[in-house]
Amino acid sequence: MSQRSIRVSDLLLSNDQQRKKAYRALFASALGLIACGDAGVANELVSTNGLRQALHAPPESLTDCIQRHITESGSADAVTTLSCPGDKDASCEPPDLTQLSSLHNLTTLDLSYRCVSNADAITKLTKLEHLELSGNNLENIEPLGALRELRTLGLAGNGITASWGFRSQRPFSQWSKLEELNLSETGISNILPLSYLPSLRTLHVESCNLYSLRPLGPLSGLRELHADHNSFDDLSALAGMTQLEMLTASHNDIRSLEPLRRLVQNGSLRSVSLDATCVSSCGELADAEVSCANPRSSCENWEMSATGQNLSVPFEYVEQLVPPVDFPVWTEDQVKSGFELVSTDPDIRWDQARSGCDARADAASKRLLESDFPALTKVYAYGNLRTLTTNDPSEFYWFDWHVAAAVRTDRGFLVFDPALEPRPLTMSEWYERLVDSRGTDGNFSCTDYYARHTSPQSVCESNVDENGDLLVDEVQNLRGAICNSLECSP
Repeated sequence: MSQRSIRVSDLLLSNDQQRKKAYRALFASALGLIACGDAGVANELVSTNGLRQALHAPPESLTDCIQRHITESGSADAVTTLSCPGDKDASCEPPDLTQLSSLHNLTTLDLSYRCVSNADAITKLTKLEHLELSGNNLENIEPLGALRELRTLGLAGNGITASWGFRSQRPFSQWSKLEELNLSETGISNILPLSYLPSLRTLHVESCNLYSLRPLGPLSGLRELHADHNSFDDLSALAGMTQLEMLTASHNDIRSLEPLRRLVQNGSLRSVSLDATCVSSCGELADAEVSCANPRSSCENWEMSATGQNLSVPFEYVEQLVPPVDFPVWTEDQVKSGFELVSTDPDIRWDQARSGCDARADAASKRLLESDFPALTKVYAYGNLRTLTTNDPSEFYWFDWHVAAAVRTDRGFLVFDPALEPRPLTMSEWYERLVDSRGTDGNFSCTDYYARHTSPQSVCESNVDENGDLLVDEVQNLRGAICNSLECSP
């Protein structure tokens, strides 16, 4: 095809790739004409209405895209890769994904920027290994757990902050083969379920409102972590990631590089980006390719007030806070006997969970100190708390805040709250129980509830799903404080 034989109509072909190829050829033709001194013809060539139409043409419809792949492959069963991305700058309507049902052998699917809001139809494609759904409108990703063969998954830019709670670790526990996950710009802050991805090698959590990387500690096989534009200040969770090769964590509150030093010395960590953090120099990581440009001139510190009552941070951060008071470490025997002492004390009404949590926390603390146990403290939770108790599985409660006694151990702080569970709870477990019914026997029953209460039906029905389970509130929306003395109050 000669330069002058390129036609603008070639740009209007139904095939997206052909259209792009034709446009490149047309542009090259225009450059050739200019080089030959024929600028007038070149200007006419690239200024036609047809070219402008081509440049602003909407993306290929999903129906046309599917049909094109079927035609090119010879049959629906022969299609193993379907690439039908939309235009991130164009408006669209949710597509009819039932059209995918004939593509039984798909292993790769790209529906990015297609306004997908429901992924149920995709879950039928059980041979999928690579799935790209970035830039869509997904809120619930739990159905995707049916895709057990997934190796790579892109979910960037979806509003999935409300997609998982703590009653179940699904869908993450179902993706045992997943090697690459992109959750960037989803606004998530609850990343605890990611520890259920044993094969994960690459993780993107940029701009996810993270205050802590601690839940990622079990991902010892991680090789790339991209976590720019968050709010965490500690990298200690990465110390055990002996296969980590690349870390990008710019625009965070990082203060120390100590957890990375051994990884660099061992030769695994080769690329580090820590621009715009609280680290002023990366000299101690000289053996790696490191960037620490534009350090912050000032960095906020999470500091305890004199009594602790003014501190309220996202729940994941609470477990990492170290109060100014150096609380003694309780032994396992002290934890066991101390919890038994307070949980069986008849004067502490653990059976009345609806109110009096502050009185119970004070009474339990006093009883332990009088019995010569080591010093202890209290922990608070704030938010839309809603929970069942093992004392009464048919009763659930709402709180604006809750408090319990907490003791320091070599495993972190443990919470003594027999009103919720007949055993000591880790900090994360305690927050989990304040928005969940896990740990109770059977399903919650609205019938049982109304037998005891005269509240309007909507009070119960709006908080229970179709299976009779108490709906999970969002743990990541909770905030909390750990006190530096027993005198602190909300």
